[in-house]
Amino acid sequence: MKFVAIIPTRYESVRFPGKALIDIDGKSMIQRVYENTKKCVFLEEVVIATDSKKIIRHASNFADIVVTSSNHTNGTSRCYEALTILGGYNDEDVVINVQGDQPFITPTQIERIINAFDDPEKKIVTLEKLVDDVEELKSLNVVKVISLNGKALTFLRESGFPFKHIGVYGFKVGTLRELVNLPEVDEEEYFKLEQWRWLASGYTIHTVTTDEDTVSIDVPEDLKKLKL
Repeated sequence: MKFVAIIPTRYESVRFPGKALIDIDGKSMIQRVYENTKKCVFLEEVVIATDSKKIIRHASNFADIVVTSSNHTNGTSRCYEALTILGGYNDEDVVINVQGDQPFITPTQIERIINAFDDPEKKIVTLEKLVDDVEELKSLNVVKVISLNGKALTFLRESGFPFKHIGVYGFKVGTLRELVNLPEVDEEEYFKLEQWRWLASGYTIHTVTTDEDTVSIDVPEDLKKLKL
């Protein structure tokens, strides 16, 4: 079983345009995501998948890049296109989708997802973390996950749920191919969370808990949370 990490990245983020290239203490956000992901020694390769000329010009100085089309509505489909361009992976290999707004993702967190695939029954795996910060729990920009026995029941943005979702997924390649062909569901549009599409179609999303915290940069105000 081989593991490849793909970082799907776009420039025109709705809530924070150009956030991939913002400077965080001397490095762009996308560079931090790439370098931290690269530290995981269990990955066959790490690539940035984007259609943005600005990101390509910037990231080509430090990263391997796969140029994708511009007609993607979510990072999952961009990951799959990048995977098909890369080639060399079979249905039982695993794609790690590291979202481009996770500048402080750690190799240990990625390794926890990788280790979960020791169980052959797992096809989709993601991270959750217990949160005790009241403001973070209230924020609609922080996605919360409700899980039971290591399986996600739902994903929400509303407050009142103690576990937040951290934007890293692991997919078996064969499963990823199936997911990108699923129809959109109403809940996905309402919550702006594509996980609803997978759950509605009967897929199990397994969760692993991490004690390490990360700051997701969704809106400009999130930069205030950084402690560098």
